[in-house]
Amino acid sequence: MEHNEGGQPRTALDGFDAVDRSLIEELQRDGRASYKELAASCHVPEATVRRRVNRLLDSGVINVV
Repeated sequence: MEHNEGGQPRTALDGFDAVDRSLIEELQRDGRASYKELAASCHVPEATVRRRVNRLLDSGVINVV
C-alpha cells in the first residue's frame, strides 16, 4: 500500500488541492449544481469553478452520467 507525504495511506483524493476536493465533494452531493452554487459553497470565484470542473472532466477524474 502506498502512503502520502504525511505517512497516511493514499486515497483517491491525494494530489488534489482543497478547492478540487471541495468541488468533487459538492458534485458528489449534487451533480447538477450550477457553477454559481459551487462557487458559493466552495468560497471561490465562479470562473475558478468553471476552470477547475472542466479540468477535472478533461482529465477523467469526474464524469457526467
